[in-house]
Amino acid sequence: MKKILTLLTFVFLTNTLLFGQCPDSATPNPTNKTFNLNYVLETDRDAIWATLESITFPAGAGCSCGATITVPVADLTIDGPVGGDNVYRIRAVTSTDDYFGGENGNFEGTLTFNKTDGTSEACEYLMTSSNSNINGSTPVKLFPNPVKDQLTLINGEGQATIYNVLGQAVKHLTIDANEVSIQLDDLLKGQYYLQVIQEDGTIVTKQFAKAD
Repeated sequence: MKKILTLLTFVFLTNTLLFGQCPDSATPNPTNKTFNLNYVLETDRDAIWATLESITFPAGAGCSCGATITVPVADLTIDGPVGGDNVYRIRAVTSTDDYFGGENGNFEGTLTFNKTDGTSEACEYLMTSSNSNINGSTPVKLFPNPVKDQLTLINGEGQATIYNVLGQAVKHLTIDANEVSIQLDDLLKGQYYLQVIQEDGTIVTKQFAKAD
């Protein structure tokens, strides 16, 4: 499954920029009673969890809930690292009458993250033949986080932009190698977002902190 669209439109709310934190993969289990949202980085999972009120999932066949299932944060759990890939997970489990859409390792549809401030963010996925890597691509990674002077970016080929928390672009980069080092000694201490627009149109956003 390949994430083809992440709704990362810049939304300003009281001068704060809301960036997307879509999961790197979305995996319902074979019985459609459990749904795992998997993140490569713990910081990405924690960023959405901190402002989360509920998640709306597509419903499976025979579900009594209608077209979607909305699971409140009280009924969600987080754990990790789990599995052979050491992913960090938001896990949803349905009641006896509710079924998530999709098949084990295959998911198609829109996940909507409903936030405590009344806003929401949608993450859309398109079915592919892959059963092992729903993302359909190698995850983008960055480290260290927090970073002092030099940030390492892996699998981030494309047009990259670094934004501050006000949504102002502070650095533009063209990434043409599998692994690159980005000098950040000119940035002030604080929170930043690295957004990469990949060749196939996929948008990936990673949050990181700049330390002194």
